[in-house]
Amino acid sequence: METILYIEDNDPLREEILDFLGNEGYEAIGAENGKRGIEIAMSRNIDLIMCDIMMKDIDGYEVKERIQANPLDFKVPFIFMSALSENDNIRKGMDLGADDYLIKPVSQSILKKSISARLEKARQHKNYVRTQLNELRENIIFSLTHELYTPLHVILGFSGLIKERTDSFNMLELREMAAAIECNGNRLHNLANNYLSNIVESTNKQSAGNLICDAFEVISPISEMVAERHHREADLILDVKNAHLQIDPDDLEFVVKEIVDNAFKFSESKSMITICGRSTGKYYKVDITDQGMGFPVEENSPLDIGAFNQFNRKKLEQHGTGFGLMTSLLIIQRNKGNLEIKNNETGASVSFTIPLFSNVSGSSVSNA
Repeated sequence: METILYIEDNDPLREEILDFLGNEGYEAIGAENGKRGIEIAMSRNIDLIMCDIMMKDIDGYEVKERIQANPLDFKVPFIFMSALSENDNIRKGMDLGADDYLIKPVSQSILKKSISARLEKARQHKNYVRTQLNELRENIIFSLTHELYTPLHVILGFSGLIKERTDSFNMLELREMAAAIECNGNRLHNLANNYLSNIVESTNKQSAGNLICDAFEVISPISEMVAERHHREADLILDVKNAHLQIDPDDLEFVVKEIVDNAFKFSESKSMITICGRSTGKYYKVDITDQGMGFPVEENSPLDIGAFNQFNRKKLEQHGTGFGLMTSLLIIQRNKGNLEIKNNETGASVSFTIPLFSNVSGSSVSNA
């Protein structure tokens, strides 16, 4: 049974609509004001929200903004039901991301059609995400097996030779085998330390809360370090404004390092990598743009990429599993941000947002 939340401060109308929803086979929950509606939306699994606009405590517009600020509730279908019929009001409601705007009084047939359409669209989206996650799970198993067993074969192979035929090798050969063992051991250590631990933390760790991170002091030096590692310092363009972000500095460092490293890895030398950082509303947005081969998808969802796909393997073989991009996505989501990937005419752009740190008065802090 699907659950619908109806936020309405008109008691008789709220009860009438709740009765109608119940008769249609839905679990109907009512909220007498915006504050109560937000509390229910944050604490219950809601499949669809219907909301009045003109309410005394918190109006419907603010209800929508607060609910969509929560990543877990961002995709819940939302229908405004209001007596405000002016185009400006309707436009504002739709601009906030509402799925529909119904003008009171609403006939039961129109309301039924609107609800059915929004829920069906939500079902299709859930099925799509479920399919993508199943593919992702299979890719994790395949990639993790490969990434673990490849260096293990080298370590076990050389260590076995040394154990069984020590007298057959000279000192130079022993050093070469020891170096191969060390290299592959470091590869396993890097996998466990940089990726697997972050994936586990992204499942269990809470968001940064009131931890402050200076955007410029993290993004700029990390980007420069990655550029230097690729011997492409001249290809880096930095345009990063400072701001106080609500994220663990280690989390931000990991995300920037992984995405910038991909930008250099999948683009040619002497092509530019541009990194821009700006405050926008309550968030800080980072855009990392390259002039490389782009991603092999037209959609801008990280799930569409397949977190462990190797991009354009026929053209360019790169080592690694792609754990970095997926781990970055998990870190950003954990910190109530968003990540988008887009192809453009000259390459690809990866953008992510992180909430600005809010001081005691509730205003965001930025030095932009």
